[in-house]
Amino acid sequence: MGIMNYIKPDRHGTYYARLIVPKPLRQIIGKNELKKSLRTKDWREANDLGPEVLIELKNQFKAAELDASITLLDINHAVKLWKDSQLAHLDDDEILARYVRKEIETDSNGNAIEVTVSNADIHELCLERSQTLREYQISPESAVKHPPRIKLKDDDVLICFLDPVIKEALNLSGLKLLKDSNHYSKLVMELNRAFYQVTKAAYKNAIQNESNLYSGLPKMAFVVPNAPTTTTDSKSLSALFKDYEAAMLRRGKETPSSALKEYRVAIERFIELLGDLDIQLITKKHVSEFKTKLEQLPARPKSNVTKLPLTQQIAYARQHDLPVLTASTVKKLIRGFSAVCSYAIESGLIESNPAEKIKFQAVRRTLVTIATTKNFIPSEIETIFSNPLFTHKTAPERADYGDAHYWLPLILYYTGARVEEIAQLYVSDIRQDDNIWHIRITDESDDQSVKNDNSHREVPIHQHLIDLGLLTYRDSLPNNGRLFPKLQKAKGKYHSAVGVWWGKYLRSKIGITRPAIKPYHAFRHTFITLCRDNNIREDVQNAITGHAQSDFSSQNVGREYGSFSLTMKKKEIDKIPRLNVSCPKHIASASKS
Repeated sequence: MGIMNYIKPDRHGTYYARLIVPKPLRQIIGKNELKKSLRTKDWREANDLGPEVLIELKNQFKAAELDASITLLDINHAVKLWKDSQLAHLDDDEILARYVRKEIETDSNGNAIEVTVSNADIHELCLERSQTLREYQISPESAVKHPPRIKLKDDDVLICFLDPVIKEALNLSGLKLLKDSNHYSKLVMELNRAFYQVTKAAYKNAIQNESNLYSGLPKMAFVVPNAPTTTTDSKSLSALFKDYEAAMLRRGKETPSSALKEYRVAIERFIELLGDLDIQLITKKHVSEFKTKLEQLPARPKSNVTKLPLTQQIAYARQHDLPVLTASTVKKLIRGFSAVCSYAIESGLIESNPAEKIKFQAVRRTLVTIATTKNFIPSEIETIFSNPLFTHKTAPERADYGDAHYWLPLILYYTGARVEEIAQLYVSDIRQDDNIWHIRITDESDDQSVKNDNSHREVPIHQHLIDLGLLTYRDSLPNNGRLFPKLQKAKGKYHSAVGVWWGKYLRSKIGITRPAIKPYHAFRHTFITLCRDNNIREDVQNAITGHAQSDFSSQNVGREYGSFSLTMKKKEIDKIPRLNVSCPKHIASASKS
């Protein structure tokens, strides 16, 4: 028997086990491969030792997969649980001893007296000697050059000092974290901050009691300094969001998963910038401060900037004059925060929404030029569809998306649909009613989602798509299968992988590099532009694209009534100009037969 394929010799002849880290786990583990020395130069002995080490390395993959499901909300919740548990038991001498200690000093008369001393000096000494903290608290400038992925070492003085604290927080929260992960590093840093806060509070209380003792006053029960009283119904923002998320999932697809992700981002950013506050203590002033900070965050920063804490991202953006979040993005985040606050009202936790009536600056309209327009201009459409991808139906070189790479741009051009609405279709979603073939956009299957209620709709199929063989393609697939079976979900979306490919292809092969263009979504903008060019009524456009019928003034209240027939929508959708794309010969012959 030969040597196992995962066992390799180093340049000195000593064998080691080596496993390639799966791509999705590389950012979590921080490595492309895992290695462990088998400490032998005998290949037979290496073979005997290998299986046990292999299990150990694979367990790191399992831990990383668990870590991948953790969010900033989970980290903050764990820290809050630990901090609350400490504050609730500071009357316990054993717990209090963690934060303060008694020492003997000599007073001015030379008498020995017992005094209370804060353990903050020990804590600060650990911080001073901690390489971990020095790596974490570097300036924004140097942090970008050397991103703060903190490598925690077992012998780091801060880690040794906080070890029991870390274990308590993990036990209280039930979190399972990979020790070398960014989440673990974040937990350590947040616990470090919480430990300092508890130490400060405990020392202040202990000094007050010491003073009371000498004055003949009774011992004072521990009270968290400056903590406003809350009711038994109080709930932290992170805990509230967990309840909100669970409620939305119980209620089905009332709030789409994409919206929940946006709301999660809003809550996580609030917590990182302002703290995991009790929902009853959050005021309009907090939300206004949150909005101000959001307005200073960099927009689409590079990965070396996104690794910084948000406060450092703000400083770096200011320092380097980076573009910041747009007014519409800030508004969307505040609305997400407001939705969670509305749930708190529904749950009887608060009476008013602190995020309501927050004022936003009107978005300035910029001069629309070719560089800034979000739709493809006619010359770009001609360039796209004269590419061999459509004229000869060539396939991607390194990936297999079935026929999705061909049909998605064509269908998006002729329907104005969102790309995921098409990528997630089942064969049965292309159907015929009243002799009109149409696409049914729905979220009836568990793996389908739509943006909102207006997104449920039936979109007639443009005659050119039929001429190109879309129905022939449909008939070639199993009736109970998906329309694009080669597309696999990534990050919760069927179009993720093909979307990345199309973006690269559009820029490198077709040559469309304008920053304003979103590779697939630009077809939606293009469709609406073509509707206007062809005098298609706005309410009919909305019925086709799934936009809300927004003008409900007294003159237009009738738009709320009735519906739009397939016949009417078909007549309008066929006004969209036909592309200069012919049916590939093998499809044409199949259609004739």
